[in-house]
Amino acid sequence: MTVREAAQFISDLTTIVVLGCLYVVTLAVGALYYEMKEFVNYPTLLRSP
Repeated sequence: MTVREAAQFISDLTTIVVLGCLYVVTLAVGALYYEMKEFVNYPTLLRSP
């Protein structure tokens, strides 16, 4: 493996890791937002039949 190939590989790996992290963070924020929304709507949920 040449230096150029290694650099390309590391670059690709970094991109994948960053995108993975962004994906996980987005999921976490989405889940948190959903939980908060559910929590806020909890009294209305209790009253609904």
